[in-house]
Amino acid sequence: MSFKKNLFRFFLIYFLISSRFLFANEVYVYCADKKENWQWLKNNNEYVKVEGDWGEKLMNYSSYFYYFIPKGGLNEINILKQMCLKNFGNDFIYPQPGYFNSSYWSVFAYNSNEIYVGHITHFIIWPTSRNVLLMNMGD
Repeated sequence: MSFKKNLFRFFLIYFLISSRFLFANEVYVYCADKKENWQWLKNNNEYVKVEGDWGEKLMNYSSYFYYFIPKGGLNEINILKQMCLKNFGNDFIYPQPGYFNSSYWSVFAYNSNEIYVGHITHFIIWPTSRNVLLMNMGD
């Protein structure tokens, strides 16, 4: 496959992932255990949804992950955790934000500096100068 096609795919996937976080202020909740087993959280046979805002946290100079701050803050996260424990047992200790069509892990947060424990997917940062260099090489 040509370089231009790979580059196009990268930017298309990046745009689709990024646009979801720019516009979505409501997420579904799933419950996970330490081994990354998970179940969608339901209440009265309806999927649990939470309103709030997305953010991203820089892990180091080459990766980041996404977090979601619910409008109800820490109190809402604790309620979700109790619902997870009640519905799925003592192993399902991590309430996590998600979408039905997504396969990556995000976590809840109280604010941009206090992240709730859970599984995360690391996204890689491409250095800007390298991106420019690679695009010029493909012409």
